[in-house]
Amino acid sequence: MHAEHARHALGDSQGALTRIDALLAQLDATATAPLRELRARIVAEQAPPRAG
Repeated sequence: MHAEHARHALGDSQGALTRIDALLAQLDATATAPLRELRARIVAEQAPPRAG
C-alpha cells in the first residue's frame, strides 16, 4: 500500500512541475523585462546548489 501512495504522490508532484513549467513558458512568451528578471530569480532560488 505504501508503494501505491508513493507512486500517486510522485505522479501528483510531476504533474504540478509540468504545470509550473508550462506557466513559466507562458510567462517567458508574454513577460516584460521586470517579470523576466523576477522569473530568473525564482528559478535560480529553486535550483539545487552547485557543487564547486
